[in-house]
Amino acid sequence: LAEEGVLDELGVELIGAPVDVIRRAEDRELFRDTVLAAGLRVPESVIVTSPADLPGNLSFPVILRPAFTLGGHGGGTAHAPAELAALLERALHESPVGQVLVEESLHGWDEFELEVMRDRSDNVVIVCSIENLDPMGVHTGDSVTVAPQMTLSDEAYQELRNAAAAIIRAVGVETGGANIQFARERDTGELRVIEMNPRVSRSSALASKATGYPIAKVAAKLAL
Repeated sequence: LAEEGVLDELGVELIGAPVDVIRRAEDRELFRDTVLAAGLRVPESVIVTSPADLPGNLSFPVILRPAFTLGGHGGGTAHAPAELAALLERALHESPVGQVLVEESLHGWDEFELEVMRDRSDNVVIVCSIENLDPMGVHTGDSVTVAPQMTLSDEAYQELRNAAAAIIRAVGVETGGANIQFARERDTGELRVIEMNPRVSRSSALASKATGYPIAKVAAKLAL
């Protein structure tokens, strides 16, 4: 609607997460660049808009993440070139902008999510931590999760908190909630930023119920 000029024509203002913020979070390439600029690490990856963009030296398995889709729709894990070709065709079709992130698999790493709130005065709070009992390789929407996280040391949890605050500031979510997903290698403590929802999500609903913190209500009040 914004790109078609409809919002300007009708005098509609987006509050909480303007168009450029949504784009920075949902566009895989912009999000990767934003995270790297914030001094954090992401999985090794390549942006693909057609099969010709695929490098010839891919190490399998690889993860496919279409841009601007919800709940992992159109994504998947490819273990061989033939499987990759079929999954990529579907992923490109499902992405409304025809863009897919093909990234290294962090299969077996621990997966954590942080529910984050920010206001226009740049106050940031971590509402809730969520631990996926299933490791990386099971889509977070299909995983059994527990809130709050149970296995991180105080120092490791603080590292995730600092990273989440840096990301929500770098992306520029002005008000309200965001869900940020991390992968962590248990033995080495290596951390990778997986993705971000710049909005109240299904994880937000879980976090609200688990903590009693009314994320959607607070997000709406902050935006107003």
